[in-house]
Amino acid sequence: MTDRNIRPAEFTMTFESNQPTQEIKPNTISIPVLIEALKDMDRGARAYAPSEIAKSKHIPVISLVEVRFGSLELHYYSPPEYALYPAAFTNDLERHNWDGMPPEAYEAARELHKFIVKIQANLRISSNMDNVSEFEMRANDPIPKREIGMVKGSLSLPGQIIQAGGAKPAIDFRLDANNKILHGVSVDAPTARMAGERLYMPTVIQGEATWNAETWAIEDFKFTGFLERPYRPASAALSELHEILEDTWSNVSVEDFMSETRGGTS
Repeated sequence: MTDRNIRPAEFTMTFESNQPTQEIKPNTISIPVLIEALKDMDRGARAYAPSEIAKSKHIPVISLVEVRFGSLELHYYSPPEYALYPAAFTNDLERHNWDGMPPEAYEAARELHKFIVKIQANLRISSNMDNVSEFEMRANDPIPKREIGMVKGSLSLPGQIIQAGGAKPAIDFRLDANNKILHGVSVDAPTARMAGERLYMPTVIQGEATWNAETWAIEDFKFTGFLERPYRPASAALSELHEILEDTWSNVSVEDFMSETRGGTS
């Protein structure tokens, strides 16, 4: 059981303008914008926590935000039982441990850097914890693209073309697997015209992809062509097979077969 008399860990985010003639004060930045920076810190800290803590919105890994005037300083606190998570995130930021931090923490760090670039500031983070070093994140020092866990290879992706054309011919493609959209896949003009005739039709595109082996997110996709045979749902193929082998499958329901194949879900 946690001793409630133990002082919570305190962290300070100080934003200092990197423009000689510009000051950054609390009344110059909107609340939604500030909240985004704090959400990035919380997201980064939770990346080091067990899943039951990381996924719970009711566990205050960081909390009790205080804004102090005179400069833009955000003070946030962490209960003693959770303080090691923001401390771990802060220390990895200080060491520039981009390849070693968890994927969610790395994404949070990138978003923090985008934030300080947007407001033209540098960010200094400090803490009252003995094992946390003060460090500065500078807007002019970009966070390098993380290369570990990147995999390249050929992919065939079933889905639907939802947009085609443009001054620089490209397509937007919605993936069947997760309903996510690949935006701006470059194609040549004839392919864009062909794609326009296939809008919202089941289609399989082929290409050379680069994806994150940790998150399976596709980072880059270079289109090479359409799969020659049109993509057909498995249920349609099984129905056709059912007709060909009618006697053999006379007592088999395609719907029941598909449900069992999916683990009992329809």
